[in-house]
Amino acid sequence: METKVCTKCGRKFPATTEYFYSNKKAKYGLHSSCKVCMEEHKRKNFSVREMVGIAIEDVREGFEVGQKVKCTRYGKPSKEMSKTIKGKIIGKYPHHALVKLKNWKESFQYTDMEVL
Repeated sequence: METKVCTKCGRKFPATTEYFYSNKKAKYGLHSSCKVCMEEHKRKNFSVREMVGIAIEDVREGFEVGQKVKCTRYGKPSKEMSKTIKGKIIGKYPHHALVKLKNWKESFQYTDMEVL
């Protein structure tokens, strides 16, 4: 049986969907990170309630579709490299808002936006 090394933790696993999520775009049809590392990444990066310690409903209330906002985009290596962009909310969802920027659309968490 073929094995695959997780790029996050470096452990070796059988190259099956039991240990890696499927990814049609990947060379061998599997993600490069194992399921355990992917779940850890999701838990750390996409749990707004845990990160800010307040209910998302409280944060979301101040934002409406059509409102102009200032959004903070964080750099890949660390949150120290950030950029502020102005845009307009065109869609509102439970944990993020879709913002129209100059020539593209991008999703931002409510905690990364402020009303202009």
